[in-house]
Amino acid sequence: MSVNNNHSHQPSSSESLKKINPNKSDLDFNQNEVELNTKDHTTSDSDTHCTIRINTNKQSLITSNIEANHSLESQIQREGLLTKPFIVGASVIGSSHLKSGQPCEDAFSYTQNGNMFAIAVSDGVGNTKFGGIGSNECVISIIDKVNQYFESHKFSEKKFSSKCFIVKLVRVGRNSLQLLANNNGCSINEYACTLILVIGTKESINVAHIGDGGVVAKRNGIHLELISAPNATEYANTVYPITMKGWEKKIQYSFNVKNVNCISAFTDGCQSMTLKKKNNKYSVFSNFYNPFFEYFEKLTVLEKGIRDLTELLKLKLSNYSDDDKTFVTVVL
Repeated sequence: MSVNNNHSHQPSSSESLKKINPNKSDLDFNQNEVELNTKDHTTSDSDTHCTIRINTNKQSLITSNIEANHSLESQIQREGLLTKPFIVGASVIGSSHLKSGQPCEDAFSYTQNGNMFAIAVSDGVGNTKFGGIGSNECVISIIDKVNQYFESHKFSEKKFSSKCFIVKLVRVGRNSLQLLANNNGCSINEYACTLILVIGTKESINVAHIGDGGVVAKRNGIHLELISAPNATEYANTVYPITMKGWEKKIQYSFNVKNVNCISAFTDGCQSMTLKKKNNKYSVFSNFYNPFFEYFEKLTVLEKGIRDLTELLKLKLSNYSDDDKTFVTVVL
């Protein structure tokens, strides 16, 4: 049985804040204290696999649409740590969209079944009519397809981690946008958006990426690695969307990534805080990612991780960008 749970939240100045102590495994960067909101969030539960979608709109800073067939509480082991793999994601609207009255154009969706997981992250391209709608449609169509495979009961981890499967899923996302455009009598370019797709198991992960944003992983317990960097474009301040002509040649694939402890996908609103750029090349900003991944590896309550990540995006990363921000992390 599928349970749908819609939750809207508008933060106010009266909500309680607490100071974060880095010795207590809360999110903290560059040894500076960060204030994070501790307000409870609503979840939904039942019994098999879990899909969580979070998007934002102009009416609220955080709007969660959670479809769950799995109790979040069942992810917690008796000793207090969450059962791995687990996924934590959050998305917040940028201050520029708040000021202009525009909706958030970021979207993400993810699903998990045992050791198998898939996350899809997208950012609607600015100056397009329906970029935000396109990003939402793209990620939902992909994750819905993954769930169809899960529900067929004829799916193996080997097939799930295959190259051909992730290539097929990228096409599912692109085809959904074409169908949407056809149904509404407009060009697919009106739904222009980026896409980051991370899919795999504890043993092997595949990544597909077009556009800005990126994917960073912690491997072998210590090494930080930029698995997929923002696409290099011919002109500054431009992006390759999945809706463009010749899009297949612009997809960046990373296959069979092994020995992963944590992996994160994020939109371009998070780039300036999480990546360094020198001589037109990106690298991982370790002062961000080392404490970030350490926090999630020690996480004991999933809802707290979502709450703290949301507050990090709103309070800390907003100092670096006024764009929408989305971050999704898998701990393996």
